[in-house]
Amino acid sequence: MPPTAPFRGRYGQALQTGHGPLAAGAVALAYGSFTYTKETHEATLGPIELTVKDKETVSVPTWAGVGLIALGGVLLVVGSGRR
Repeated sequence: MPPTAPFRGRYGQALQTGHGPLAAGAVALAYGSFTYTKETHEATLGPIELTVKDKETVSVPTWAGVGLIALGGVLLVVGSGRR
């Protein structure tokens, strides 16, 4: 029997899907924010190219991390409770 056999059916999908929010919530609580760079302006003056890049920081609220962990826990319980 293949190793994915226990994850068949509707509840098996909930069990597999529960790991994603659980991990994302843990990462959100551990880091709290993330930074990304976006290009805002670009100009070309002959052979010279000018680019302006802005760094943006996004804070992830604590309640969002806790909510994701709770959602992942519920999906894991639903997925494992109906066998």
